[in-house]
Amino acid sequence: MEPVRGLVAALRAAALAVWTVAAWISWMAAALFGRRASAHLRLGVMRRWGRGCLWVFGARVEVVGTPPSPPFLLVSNHLGYLDVLLLAATSPARFLSRADVAHWPGIGPIARSAGTLFIDRAAKRDLPRVIGQVQDTFEAGHGVIFFPEGTSSGGADVLPFKASLFEFAATGELPVHCASLALERPAERAPASETVCWWADMTFGDHAWGLLKRPGFTARVAFAEAPVTAGERKRLAAEAERVVRGLFRPTDASRGVTAGGAE
Repeated sequence: MEPVRGLVAALRAAALAVWTVAAWISWMAAALFGRRASAHLRLGVMRRWGRGCLWVFGARVEVVGTPPSPPFLLVSNHLGYLDVLLLAATSPARFLSRADVAHWPGIGPIARSAGTLFIDRAAKRDLPRVIGQVQDTFEAGHGVIFFPEGTSSGGADVLPFKASLFEFAATGELPVHCASLALERPAERAPASETVCWWADMTFGDHAWGLLKRPGFTARVAFAEAPVTAGERKRLAAEAERVVRGLFRPTDASRGVTAGGAE
């Protein structure tokens, strides 16, 4: 059985690589068009890339509510790298990620070419630069997505939101849209908190390879009906956290499994 699973994982990995290279070529080709047309085409490429990758992983996607229309600021809880695929497939935008991702083998170049914004969390002086980039992106009519928990978790609960990245929205009293993500696997299989969520000390390569061996999972994204606003970043972060908690469904909730969290 294990050799068969290994073969399936290898074929899926090859499919992901081919699909991602095709998306990257399309992304680069979009730059040949005018600025506005290029941005529109790139969002379309991102949506198709996310949907195709989720299909290869065997994900069944459930969408509750309506994704926001650009320009928008969107926040959600964070369960791992699959969140990027899920949100890219449903509400394509520029993501805000930690700086070291830009240097990951394979993933880093893709993230950079897709227009990902990067922040050095260890350097407070980097925050004004990133806020400026978020403002420019928003004013250009595009969406920005970030994960204010600051880390991923096993999906047992929503971790406290960090307020610093809400500064731009609070200063301009801009609306912040909210979403909640959940991952589930059939009851007879290992829980998603252990096999689908990517968190704690899990290594990316081992986790992705293990996930490619497995038959599938359900990915759910629920969008809030209305955005939140506030003129002070801590209030805005607290209000966004409250809304996400209201939408939240714990990972593996349908099977009665309690998943662990991580800082």
